[in-house]
Amino acid sequence: MGLLSNDSTVDDVEPTELPDDLDVDALIPVEDVTTEICGLFKGYPKFDNEYIIGEIGDLSTQSDHLYFSLTAARTDGKLKCVVWESKRGQLDIEMEQNMLVAAKGDLTFFEAGGYPSLEVDDLHLVGESAYWQRIQQLRRTLADEGLLADERKQSIPTLPTTIGVVTAAGSDAEQDIIESLRSQHPGVDIRLFETTVQGDSAPSEIADAVSAAETAEVDVLVISRGGGSDDALRPFNEEPVVRSVATAETPTVAAIGHDADEPLIDEVADVRVQTPTAVGSAVMLNAETYREDIAESRQHIQAAYNRRTTQWLADTDAAIQDEATEHITEWFETARDDISTAYRDHIETWLAASRTAISSDAEQLVGQWTTSTKTAVEGAAHQLMQSWLHEHRRAIRDVCSDTVPRWTRRHRRDIQSAYRDHTERWVQSNEQAIRSATRDQCDRWLRSHRRAIRSNYQQLTKRWLTDSRTAIDNETARIEREQDIQAQKQGLERRNYVLIALVLVLLLIVAVLLAVFLGFI
Repeated sequence: MGLLSNDSTVDDVEPTELPDDLDVDALIPVEDVTTEICGLFKGYPKFDNEYIIGEIGDLSTQSDHLYFSLTAARTDGKLKCVVWESKRGQLDIEMEQNMLVAAKGDLTFFEAGGYPSLEVDDLHLVGESAYWQRIQQLRRTLADEGLLADERKQSIPTLPTTIGVVTAAGSDAEQDIIESLRSQHPGVDIRLFETTVQGDSAPSEIADAVSAAETAEVDVLVISRGGGSDDALRPFNEEPVVRSVATAETPTVAAIGHDADEPLIDEVADVRVQTPTAVGSAVMLNAETYREDIAESRQHIQAAYNRRTTQWLADTDAAIQDEATEHITEWFETARDDISTAYRDHIETWLAASRTAISSDAEQLVGQWTTSTKTAVEGAAHQLMQSWLHEHRRAIRDVCSDTVPRWTRRHRRDIQSAYRDHTERWVQSNEQAIRSATRDQCDRWLRSHRRAIRSNYQQLTKRWLTDSRTAIDNETARIEREQDIQAQKQGLERRNYVLIALVLVLLLIVAVLLAVFLGFI
């Protein structure tokens, strides 16, 4: 009896109800079938020492062994192949994807995998396949049009709300993408645009699905298949699909899930991820992480705002101080000019008044001296006349006792006029001496009163400076009081705003309580 899994037999299995015509003892184990097929392959000589031509696909390395498949050019047929580590050094070429090669080896049946396999011992390059040449030509055309340039790629929105997914209906890729997106943001809106991803109709259907997603105006568009062999990925190398993604106005994400070969859709998409499960982290931030980032950013913004505000207040205070200092300096400069002007005016006025007073005093002195001199001259002349008359009185009296009275009466006016003329001529002849004597007397008066004048001037100047300093101090105190009043006014306004806000809040609370109370009633 054959073995089942885990070294058990049919006898170890408790049978359930089976049809009457089905005998448990007649069941054939799988290993019997695979062993029989393996024996058939070993004894099948048709392809011994024959070269098989095909295109390399699904190329991979495991434990230094090369695994690949030979793909048919006209059908979907393929043959899995392996080059053991011991044979790799004997090959003449370095294998690459999409090479057209001729391979020779032993055709066997891989029991564990359940498929035939060619154990290659010789391999030769035939050239590039027509398909690969066509893809390369399309890649060059897209590059010439600038559709492969990084500059044209769009960035993914930070928080997309609607995400379109183009993939096969009910596929593992669809489920992986949905779970990945939900894990990042449970409330995101996911819209599915299902399509076939294999076969001849796949390219046109995928392109139509991309157009439908564009019409739906999603924020991000994800195109995925979920892996597969190189042949299964061929629709994502076709021009309709590649151009629909390259010209899409919506940011696109390619999640084909295949690393061995990079399809053209990966090159034109805005973002490429290796697997559908990586779509969530590539498309959107984790909601909790985003909230934490927002909180951290808010703290940074608040700290920056506080720093900026503090700096602004300091700068404003400094500017106010500078402006006040500048204002006071300008005021002092203006006051200094005014003081200087007033000082000059005061001195000039005082000098003019002093000059007028001195001139007046000098005129009085000259007048007094002239009067006294005239009196002295008249007195001297009178004395001379009296003396001459006294000496000649008798002779004159005798000679002119009769004639003089008559003559005097007749010539009184002439005598008086001659006396005045004589006096004026004497004054004119002595005018220089009189003026010199007047100047000397004025100089003596000024010298005798210079200290008094200087003392009065100093007292007046000190009194004026004291009054000016007092006025400046009063003006400075007034400016400081105005600044204090302005600051107090601003503080009162802020407190009034706070009180108004508190009153409004209290009124709102009272209104709510009143509404609740009326509702209960």
